Amino acid sequence: MRPTLTLIDVATGTMREMGKAFDAWPQPGAWTEDGKQIVFTCDLDGQVPVFTLDVASDKVERITAAHSSGAHSDIQVLKDGRIVGIRSTLREPPEAFAVTNRPDSPPQVLARLSGFEFPDWVEVSDKEMRGVFKSVPGRDDVLPDINENLVVELYSK
Repeated sequence: MRPTLTLIDVATGTMREMGKAFDAWPQPGAWTEDGKQIVFTCDLDGQVPVFTLDVASDKVERITAAHSSGAHSDIQVLKDGRIVGIRSTLREPPEAFAVTNRPDSPPQVLARLSGFEFPDWVEVSDKEMRGVFKSVPGRDDVLPDINENLVVELYSK
């Protein structure tokens, strides 16, 4: 058994399976404002990207860029057409995101809900997905409070 998206005309009771050629298990999220697309997510090899399904053509398009990875959930569509939800990755905690409804769009962090902020000595561009070290961090700038003597002792044994 494979779940599919089924469109039901409430006036006539007619049912139509959507996206039959798409080989994944869709998790519906929301309709676009104009009612022409269904926005959904599905697990693809451990990633959970955002997709749209055009109701008229039955065409499925991946919205979130493949290189952005992550798991997207709690999908909603804003009045301006942007898709929002929660995104988490192996490197970042869950954060609110927005993405334009166009294929291969990188998700943009709306707010750092976790309180995580990048330190002053690094500059990170979510839009370009790159980081630049502005300076070499000092020992006090690096977060984990560790006893370096224990590390050296363990390593020298």
